[in-house]
Amino acid sequence: MPQRLTLLLFIVAFFKGHSQDAYFSNTNQSLLYLNPSFAGTNGLFRIQTIAEVQDYNSKRSFVTSFTSLDAYIGKIKGGLAFSYLYDDYSKGQLKTSAYSLSYAQHIFLKEKKFRVIPSVQGSFQSKQLNVDNINYGDTINRRSHTIFNVGNALPSPDKSFFDLSIGILAQNRESSFGVAVFHINQPDEGLLGELNLPLRINVHGAYNFRLNDETNLSLAGCYVNQNAFWDAHLNLNLLWSNELFIGAGIWRSKVFTANLGFQANVFRLGFGYNYNLNSSLDPWIYGKNSLELMLGFYFENKKSENSTTADWRMW
Repeated sequence: MPQRLTLLLFIVAFFKGHSQDAYFSNTNQSLLYLNPSFAGTNGLFRIQTIAEVQDYNSKRSFVTSFTSLDAYIGKIKGGLAFSYLYDDYSKGQLKTSAYSLSYAQHIFLKEKKFRVIPSVQGSFQSKQLNVDNINYGDTINRRSHTIFNVGNALPSPDKSFFDLSIGILAQNRESSFGVAVFHINQPDEGLLGELNLPLRINVHGAYNFRLNDETNLSLAGCYVNQNAFWDAHLNLNLLWSNELFIGAGIWRSKVFTANLGFQANVFRLGFGYNYNLNSSLDPWIYGKNSLELMLGFYFENKKSENSTTADWRMW
């Protein structure tokens, strides 16, 4: 079967069988992607960028990046955020872009030592398929030895749609728990016929253990469900001297993760590596291995009314 036709068949099967979002193992550096209710939770202004490269030299390579800017607005006691997601499959064959605006209302309880944060997020998404690299002719199905014809199966080169998501977060100085539901309007993202984007549900929690003045230990967990796919991630992070970050974790599907980071004042830089211990399990989602690069700028306001949680972090 010609390579280009195989690629077309994969794209169709990918949307029909999976139609799933990208996943980052370092959720602490992609907070708005985890839950829009994190908008404004650092007390002032924050920029986060994470980029993941998965199996770059293979035919199923993915390059995904996510950048978010969020701020806490004291007059409305709420957080505002803008984020941008870019996903590239097979080095430009299929591209996805998403521009999102989020609003999170901070509701303070127990003398402002605890808060509940409901949120809403609206996104404009677009997909572009490079149809010039696809062959639509007849070919022989090597499994059944029959003629396979995709001459009438002409996918659209692009698709745009509006996407709506909601979230809620409960947080104090040491811990947090949240739920986010993405794509609640289940928009049509189909490039080859109608195909509704299935709900993605994130359930996450974290607890921060302050071992001493120089050492923080954080235990974080996340459950993800979308369509017929589900997974769970458990991560243990150590922050020493408020500068050096070391972390390790594992997904239920036997994907091992390791992280290393450094922070100085408002600047943060980190690296992550994910290794699939069972490459036969969801290879299109996890790949064999992937690298993550994280960059952030955190401007905190310790005099803010939400300063009780301004210094809480997984990192």
